[in-house]
Amino acid sequence: RISILFYLSEAVYQSISRGFIFGTYCYLRNPWMCFDFIITLVSLPHIEIIKTTKFQLQSLRGIRIFDAITIIPGVRMMGRGVMLSLNGITGVTLLFFTFLTSVSIVSKHIFSGVFRNKCVIEPPKNASFSEFIKDPVNALKDGLCGNLTGARECPSGYICLPNIRDDNQEAHFDKLVSSLINSLAFVTHDDWGTIFDQAKYQELSIYTYHSYFQFDISRLSLYPLPTNRKTLRKVFRQRDDLLSHQEAVRQTWEMMKNLINLSQNIQQKMEMKRAQNKVFIPKSEGNIQNTEQTILDKWIVFTQKVQIITESSSFRWFILLTVCINAIFLASEHANMSPKIDWILDVGNMVCVTIFFVEILIWFVAMGFHYFLSIWNLLDLTVVILGIISISENSLKHTTGFRLFKLLNLLKFQKVWPALQSISAVIVNSLGRIIRLIIVVSLLIFVFAIIGNRVLGRLYLSSKDKIKARWSFKTFEESLFVVLCIFTGEWIQSLWNCMNSTEHSPLCPIIFVSYYLIGNLVIISVFAALLLTSFRNLDLHFSSENKFSFKRCCTYIWNWIDALFQRIQKKSNIDENKKNYEKSPKKTTDEIYTEIKQKYQ
Repeated sequence: RISILFYLSEAVYQSISRGFIFGTYCYLRNPWMCFDFIITLVSLPHIEIIKTTKFQLQSLRGIRIFDAITIIPGVRMMGRGVMLSLNGITGVTLLFFTFLTSVSIVSKHIFSGVFRNKCVIEPPKNASFSEFIKDPVNALKDGLCGNLTGARECPSGYICLPNIRDDNQEAHFDKLVSSLINSLAFVTHDDWGTIFDQAKYQELSIYTYHSYFQFDISRLSLYPLPTNRKTLRKVFRQRDDLLSHQEAVRQTWEMMKNLINLSQNIQQKMEMKRAQNKVFIPKSEGNIQNTEQTILDKWIVFTQKVQIITESSSFRWFILLTVCINAIFLASEHANMSPKIDWILDVGNMVCVTIFFVEILIWFVAMGFHYFLSIWNLLDLTVVILGIISISENSLKHTTGFRLFKLLNLLKFQKVWPALQSISAVIVNSLGRIIRLIIVVSLLIFVFAIIGNRVLGRLYLSSKDKIKARWSFKTFEESLFVVLCIFTGEWIQSLWNCMNSTEHSPLCPIIFVSYYLIGNLVIISVFAALLLTSFRNLDLHFSSENKFSFKRCCTYIWNWIDALFQRIQKKSNIDENKKNYEKSPKKTTDEIYTEIKQKYQ
């Protein structure tokens, strides 16, 4: 009630300050505030609808958390892309459910009553047949049976009777709802093997159930679902093309503005450049200049020879062989090693680290300071430095952190493996968009967990003795795990547990199927579409934006280090001058006056 009072006060305050209906920035013009106002009205205690519902309508207020998307620009754009994808896959979804409904109707006629047969002990003549078959002790729990040729036969003393299976078992096609849910489980490849194994023991021929399951699993799942992902990929491609066009227009205007500014200051910049290019060299230093030029020419020739070495295939294959040997050494480490094996692995690790250090020196000589402009080179340098530290300090070589950093040496494979380079570049370039999508998915999981807990939590609590699932909507923490399982495609068993625990409530299939469609078929497909879109503009290095930011960062660090050294050198010069001044003999006032007088005479 306090929260309702708070939201009602907020609605009154916003209506007074901004206007209620009329005006450009009125209260009900904002869709989030309009939604919040409706939920607040419905949640008031004197509204009769709150007494007729079995759950609190205030739980829908959790959707209000999506207003946080507008705070972060990148997440806002990703949320907008998700909404565009919902509009784009409407036709594919309708086609998908048309196929699914057709297959469900066919399977209902083929498998009606088939999955409810069970082996029961032959009832005695003086016993009531209806009471005898209801007793679970008289039934064989292992598998199903059939009465036709080719079906599973019951053991001696048992007979196969129809429609006596436990009602809590929902793996059947007797009802259209169960047929739809099981067909959807086939299409989404979630626990379809259970019904497939049971079908082998029924009174159907091998051709019947093999043909059905092959069509249901192969044809129906391999056509609509990839079409869904292809549609999402097309939506994101159109969005990226639109954004790139807007970016090109913006860059064109900025370039024109820079050209105008440049034309106004071009004469001044040319004069400054001429002044900077003036170099005064004394005649007495001609020999020194020639010597420096000779050394520079020799260094250039030496770096060119080193570049030839780095570009050779022998050098690359030697480094690759060293990486493989290092991987073998890392895989050979285990607990309770003998001292001899430990010594061999330590020596091998030292040799590999030494080779990697020499490789870094060779690349640095060949590339110069451009070596530090690659993230992979910096990663190699970090791993080698940590390896040297672990070798120099024996207490660190068995530390978990340093042992994990050794595994990063295996990333050297990407230098000689083009496919791995492509995948690594795509992951790095699309990392920002993936993080924003993860934020959207986290918000969805949070909101769906709140709604599921409020809607189904009371139904779970009313039947505590029937809860057998590991996770359920009974508490908010368990609701988070259930929603995460639904998003990852493991939803059918949780759905059956929900229906068994809530006395076959119709809310269970509605919530589970809607969560799966939104979370798996949309969000996960958006994730796949992002990666596929990134492969279209494949770049084996950083994108231009990331490369420019990385160069700016490296320039800033280099300037900071240079300024630090200059500050230290300046301080040392001041200290040295101070010491020289203290060591020099002090002159009297008369001597200083005499020197000044002689200087100006």
